[in-house]
Amino acid sequence: AFNRGFARLTERYTRLNGALARRAGRYMLIYAGIVALLGYSYLRLPESFVPVEDQGYMIVDIQLPPGATRARTDVTGQQLEQFLQSREAVASSFLVMGFSFSGMGENAALAFPTLKDWSVRDQSQSAEAETAAVNERFAGISDGAIMAVTPPPIDGLGNSGGFSLRLQDRAGLGREALLAARDQLLGQANGNPKILYAMMEGLAEAPQLRLKIDREKARTLGVSFESISSALSTAFGSSVINDFANAGRQQRVVVQAEQGDRMTPEAVLKLYVPNSSGELVPLSAFVSTGWEEGPVQLARYNGYPSIRISGDAAPGVSTGEAMAEMQRLAAELPTGIGY
Repeated sequence: AFNRGFARLTERYTRLNGALARRAGRYMLIYAGIVALLGYSYLRLPESFVPVEDQGYMIVDIQLPPGATRARTDVTGQQLEQFLQSREAVASSFLVMGFSFSGMGENAALAFPTLKDWSVRDQSQSAEAETAAVNERFAGISDGAIMAVTPPPIDGLGNSGGFSLRLQDRAGLGREALLAARDQLLGQANGNPKILYAMMEGLAEAPQLRLKIDREKARTLGVSFESISSALSTAFGSSVINDFANAGRQQRVVVQAEQGDRMTPEAVLKLYVPNSSGELVPLSAFVSTGWEEGPVQLARYNGYPSIRISGDAAPGVSTGEAMAEMQRLAAELPTGIGY
């Protein structure tokens, strides 16, 4: 029975091959048409590296203006916490102060809301939907920027889903030119319908107190630059003097100025520095102060000064399409600025 069945199958296969061979040209055209259609369909498919998945939690980045205190950041964080508690899909959350995607500082924080189990959430309560709800609620906040994102599909592949771009100063144009290019790119990207959002990852320029030391006058008063540096680093940083035994444990002696004595520019000028004769000389005798804007952090990528920009595609737009749009916008930047 097996041999008869196999023989019939062989006969049918032979007849089919014969029919195809007699009309080879026609069938080759059909085959070429199918291949061309598949190729066209492949080229038309949206590009995306890894699809976004609901992993059961979100990440919320909190960034306040430069110079904002920890207390002010905490108030903004509590506003976020209260909103998250009102969301039915959120099971719990915790807030990390002093750290965010942008960097470390009193004006930064990160929140990690955990969502309830998938079995008790519907599509309207997905991680992507909850992320959109947070961003919509805090879009108009005046005290800073709150941005919720979904985690990357693969652990370690960036801080969040979406895309990441490194803007580079490849011609030594200077930081001001790089910042101007950043503002131009972000302005165009955030007004583009294919891009949900684009933002800089990093701390913005912040007010900094500049000390202007009259070295000639300090030398006349017998004060060395090393003494000035040591006094400032000890008072406003700290310095370990020694260890001492206390209740059977070794503890450190750390010298630092009181909090109230290092809060204002006037407090800086009240510091005294020993001169070569052992006398104490006030810093106000040869130091003046002034405020200026300056970078909190400087980053390089492949040796070039750079700024990191991240973002995500708009709903219905693939990551590949959003990346292509960012490349098009970056190509319009001034000569010398690359990515």
